[in-house]
Amino acid sequence: MAIEHFFAGPATVSVQTRTVGTGALSAAFDLGINREAIPIIITPSMLDVPSDDFGGPDGVPADVQYMGAIANIQLSLTKFDKAKVDSFLTGFTWDGGAGDVQTAGILPAFGVFARQNYYFFSMTLTSANVIRTFEQCIIRNGGATGQGTRYASYDLQVECHIDNIIARELFGGTYT
Repeated sequence: MAIEHFFAGPATVSVQTRTVGTGALSAAFDLGINREAIPIIITPSMLDVPSDDFGGPDGVPADVQYMGAIANIQLSLTKFDKAKVDSFLTGFTWDGGAGDVQTAGILPAFGVFARQNYYFFSMTLTSANVIRTFEQCIIRNGGATGQGTRYASYDLQVECHIDNIIARELFGGTYT
């Protein structure tokens, strides 16, 4: 098998917010472009299954059961519209130029369950060779910008969960 050279290049980060209560998706809008590689760290959750044959609960597990996974994505937007990013983080959606429209927001009220009340969003990462869509995302670490630097970036940490509504998958994607 020959070695294939792979170059993804910059990735466009677009999101769709959801309507609280129904989960209906808004129109997609771009947050910005991530120029360098996007770290996507997938952490599976495993559960040990005990068996009397292997010493019971105190013994060696007889099997391991896969219980899902979480993806942590670190975005560093080197080209972004600050107004869109700020409005996205504070609970507004960008409607394509006519202005910001108040929605339920990305950050729910204190004590509210984020997933069961649809306080999550869909995120698509699009580069030259790969398109990946994560259906259930939440912001884990707000925004961070560099001050006093020649080239600013906007950093966000996104946590993605398995989609329990449609296909029970962590992300979908295609290679082009």
